[in-house]
Amino acid sequence: MDALILQIRHLLDPLGSFGYGSLASDPCCLPEVLPVEAMSPARGAWRLGGDDHWLGMTAARGVARETAEAVLRAMHEGTHRYTPPGTWGEAVAEAREQALWGAGDAAWRLLRNALPAWEAPGPLLSAPIGLLCRWVETPNTSLNGTGALCVAALTSA
Repeated sequence: MDALILQIRHLLDPLGSFGYGSLASDPCCLPEVLPVEAMSPARGAWRLGGDDHWLGMTAARGVARETAEAVLRAMHEGTHRYTPPGTWGEAVAEAREQALWGAGDAAWRLLRNALPAWEAPGPLLSAPIGLLCRWVETPNTSLNGTGALCVAALTSA
């Protein structure tokens, strides 16, 4: 499936299970893509063959098994943090801090305003999908003020 369409589908269904194929093994895209792919097995939503199956499939696409194991372990343990580089990364860190203190709407505004600073790590990524990695419930955190979920890339378990 076309990478752009897949990203749009994933943004519309953040808890869905989507595979990004060889994009996960691209060293430039790996930090953005692999944790997102690890969400389903970390939630226990995808258990055919368990973690070993997912790790084997990931290794078959060119991701070092040790890297995949570390990412999956961080997702299982709730310690994964989305930490992109540059100005966008600084905004994510600041938004994370705001969300930790219950200022979810302010965190989303900060991310929305900083989004132009996000730089695609590769030509096939069109959005910072790393924000999808984990979800945490916090009050009043949607961009339009109607939802109750905040991306936990902004917070940590």
